[in-house]
Amino acid sequence: MLAALTAAPSLGYVLHAPTARAPARAHAVLQEAPPVPAEEAEDIFKSPEQKFGSTTPAHAWPKPWTNTGEQEHVQIVKAHSGQLMEPLLTDMSDDEIFVSGDSIHILKHHGSYMQQDRSLKGVAKKQSYQFMLRLKMPCGEVPGPLYAELDDISNKWGHGDLRATTRQAFQLHGVLKGNLKSVISSIANIGSNTYGGCGDISRNVMVPPVMFPNSPSYMYCQQYARAMAELFKPMTNAFYEIWLDGKKADNVEYWQRDIGEKDLGVDLEKVRVEDRGNGIITGHAVEPLYGKTYLPKKFKIAFTVPGDNGVDLYINDIGCVVIMEDDGVTLAGFNIVVGGGMGRTHKAEHTFARAASHLGFVRKDDFFEAMKAVLAVQRDHGNREVRANARLKYLVHTLGIDDFRTLTEKYFGQPIEPWRPLPEWKFLDWMCAVCTLPAPCLRRLRRLRRCRCRPARAVLTRPSHVPPRRGWTEQGDGKWMLGINVESGRVRDTPELRLKTGLRKVVDAFHGVDLVLTPSQSIVLKNIEEGDRTQLRSGLQHSLMHPPSPPAEASSSQPHAQAHAPPRTFSRRIRQARTSSRCCASTVWRRTSRRSTRSRASRSRARRTRSAASPSPRPSASSPRSTRGCGRSRCGPHHHAPRCGLLRDLQQCP
Repeated sequence: MLAALTAAPSLGYVLHAPTARAPARAHAVLQEAPPVPAEEAEDIFKSPEQKFGSTTPAHAWPKPWTNTGEQEHVQIVKAHSGQLMEPLLTDMSDDEIFVSGDSIHILKHHGSYMQQDRSLKGVAKKQSYQFMLRLKMPCGEVPGPLYAELDDISNKWGHGDLRATTRQAFQLHGVLKGNLKSVISSIANIGSNTYGGCGDISRNVMVPPVMFPNSPSYMYCQQYARAMAELFKPMTNAFYEIWLDGKKADNVEYWQRDIGEKDLGVDLEKVRVEDRGNGIITGHAVEPLYGKTYLPKKFKIAFTVPGDNGVDLYINDIGCVVIMEDDGVTLAGFNIVVGGGMGRTHKAEHTFARAASHLGFVRKDDFFEAMKAVLAVQRDHGNREVRANARLKYLVHTLGIDDFRTLTEKYFGQPIEPWRPLPEWKFLDWMCAVCTLPAPCLRRLRRLRRCRCRPARAVLTRPSHVPPRRGWTEQGDGKWMLGINVESGRVRDTPELRLKTGLRKVVDAFHGVDLVLTPSQSIVLKNIEEGDRTQLRSGLQHSLMHPPSPPAEASSSQPHAQAHAPPRTFSRRIRQARTSSRCCASTVWRRTSRRSTRSRASRSRARRTRSAASPSPRPSASSPRSTRGCGRSRCGPHHHAPRCGLLRDLQQCP
């Protein structure tokens, strides 16, 4: 643990250092089957031709658990599934609106979770079973045609929205069981997939969400990340048997475009089954790397370049840093970190967050073998008795990084070189405030357009109230990227923000423009031509800043509803600003609200004193009073700028 803390001093993690090891017992929720006797464990957890696995590791190493006695329930379900096939295949053919408990675990490996509508209660909630799909999107890449297909699918079979995750993938919610096969097959046939989105296998591989074709380090980063996603994918045919009726998809996955033998220099199919006699290859006929029961738990990988910590490298099971030769063009190899993760169980002291430790440097020619070795160590020695302690970080913590490195070298077949020095890490954010202001700020901007005060007029008559180049990044090949902030990763249409429609218009109108999901659950548009920048930006802003018009029947029934709407008072605007956690103006209002309250009370006392001394004449009926605009009752040409709450609020908005 100390090694992990000293390895990344600039990351700012606050870690919990456990003092006791995990108790050797299964989690109560997962104890759904009787323990497996030790004499039967070998027959259950590995196939007859399989040589190595959790019960018979290739290289023995002392640790608190053995995996030869009791194993938690999910391992038993995987052992009896026939390589992730049953009982899911049977459950998908019945008329129920849900799947069985064992099928839930198998369904995760196919990229889906069964859920319920949390807005319902009682019997209605029990009858609201629905499914969430998480796509496999290496490097966070979303081609334009894929986004258009997901947009149609979400409108037809889902909740009408898409949700970006912190691992650069899209989730689709609200799919019913009867539509699950149609949705997954549609996604697969367009050249994407869902297996690898969830389950006890390698998850979505992350990279920095940028596109720099002229930067060799960034290009190697993305190429090898796509290669790892392909190398560690499950080889079972269960996905095609269940969702595509045994047929292959119409299109090859889009991430395979530059990882062939001609581009990468190696054939990944041969690399997957290459056996150097060190215990990495299990001997299983279908899954040479995973074996019969796959991994103890999920396995997360991230790639980056020196200095760019946008992927939060040290919270992954494996993190890889591209190391270039002195010429800056040739790939030398990779620095590798292992054993990171931020997950923990509340009030369970044997679970904890941990920053990854430095394993060392591996040269380019041996990189895939080294990654296979780390996976084999977790496969053979990971804790399969207590699921809460099944991640790689608990194995690294239990053994210590030095012993873990020694054990990995046994599978690797050679020593791992020392860690190569790196520059200081920085979090690089490619987001933009041009297109997507927070929703409260959008409402304030629309009200400001009705304001009569001169400062507001000056702001609104400028070419733009935001610097025009903010959020734009040149790719280096004559094209541009544009970062778009997405609140909480929700790509949807609301009365204040039509983000989903705006993005759909972009991918339909500008061919070649693709999306990249970021670890902060936002979106980067890439491959934007120089001549399309102005049109794309104005079209996107128009969709985001102008909500759809109300239905004709509603507007005709209440033609003057907007004109006679009650004014928004100063205190109401304060309360509204406080509800926005994303807008820095909320902190300004918190600081000024009490002072504003005191100043109003002082003005009231002074006004009463002046009225008692010399009563002022009442305003005539013809005196101009505005009930619209920024919310103040006397908003006119001479309205003082600091007293215009909306204007000050908008100017403070990021």
